[in-house]
Amino acid sequence: YTRTLDNVFNVEGDVARQVATALLMHLRPEQIKELAQPPTRDPKAYMLFLKANYDAERVFEHTNAVDPGTLVEQAIALYRQAIKRDPKFALAYARLSVLESKSAWFNIGYNKQRIADAEHDARRALALGPKLPQAHVASAYVYFYGHRNFSKALDQFERALALQPYDADILGAIAAVHIRGGQWQASLDDLKQAAELDPQNPHWPESGGVALIALRHYADARQWLKRALALDPENYLATVRQLGILLLTGHPGMLKAQLTKLPSGVNPPGIRSMFGSQVAMIQRQPAQARAAIRNAPDWLTGINTVGVVPKRLLQADAWALQGDLPRARQTYLQARSEIVTRMRSEYNNPDMWSDLGMVEASLGHVRQAVQDGQHAVALLPVSRDAYSGTFYLTALAQIYARADQPAAAAKVIDRLLSMPAGRALSVRLLELDPAWDRI
Repeated sequence: YTRTLDNVFNVEGDVARQVATALLMHLRPEQIKELAQPPTRDPKAYMLFLKANYDAERVFEHTNAVDPGTLVEQAIALYRQAIKRDPKFALAYARLSVLESKSAWFNIGYNKQRIADAEHDARRALALGPKLPQAHVASAYVYFYGHRNFSKALDQFERALALQPYDADILGAIAAVHIRGGQWQASLDDLKQAAELDPQNPHWPESGGVALIALRHYADARQWLKRALALDPENYLATVRQLGILLLTGHPGMLKAQLTKLPSGVNPPGIRSMFGSQVAMIQRQPAQARAAIRNAPDWLTGINTVGVVPKRLLQADAWALQGDLPRARQTYLQARSEIVTRMRSEYNNPDMWSDLGMVEASLGHVRQAVQDGQHAVALLPVSRDAYSGTFYLTALAQIYARADQPAAAAKVIDRLLSMPAGRALSVRLLELDPAWDRI
């Protein structure tokens, strides 16, 4: 195709139509019209958009050397520049909104305004392109990541899929909604279909592994995760899931050996340190547990725990296991101060309430600890989120255990073992983890 650059959008449509013809595909009139419609007429705006997409994709690649928060800001700035050049660039608004929603959900470059921005940009995308599938995807992620309104998110994702059938990304998003709603088999069916449509993408088998871990089908989960790693040997999330299974099935020695195989310096955001600390605690090596998190960030991402945990809490637990109660108490007090400070901006974050309950129980403030743990469960109950809600129930059981209330702890544990909570709690962890020693 020998054309001038200012005609590149027509070239794209022409290529797409000829490919469809060569494959003997029968396009509907609206599909032909869609192929002929460029996202923008401004080549410079389109170039800015492509650069923004590139940075946005790299945000979630854990092996890249650039700080994810920096990449988010770069991508947002590029999307904004593209929109400034073409205020009717609906696709740019949609992709910008998705990035804002995702970065808020994963707490990357945290900004309290980000969900409000995502909502505004999704509305703008829908107003400019009511039949644009990505605009409905953007709206769905605002409901999903911004408000945990999974029914409205599902409605928007299904509208997007109706406009763009057989889109693997939309099917994968619907699978994620089904996981939150506790529709485990529906989620696996969606992911199988996504993998058929997009067989080279490791994200689909990795996500299937997550669902199977929750169901405590650990052997099946390993097979899905192996598939993900066969497609992408450096897939960090699939590797982390595999390590999590070793922890949940009670193989700390194997997990410790596998940790040494992770690329040096790869520790986002403290996951590797968290694994090292947990393995050492299970092996009753508190000094090694502290050493594992010495250079970790102040807040670590949970593995089979709530979303984020303060490093001070893990250090205090190690001092307590070592028998140095004065040092443990001092560190618990420091952890409480850090949690309370962060709660000023994240008051309704159930992670903070669970963490605070753990600390209060360890300090002997039993009534307050139980109230904190129960408040976390109320903020995100299993009935609202079948996946994440189990972590706060597990934290409540640990709070009861720390508070020497074995009957209350056992009641919650019994409930957890009767539901798909396999990433939060397993029988082997109950046997091995010193967190349960008191009961």
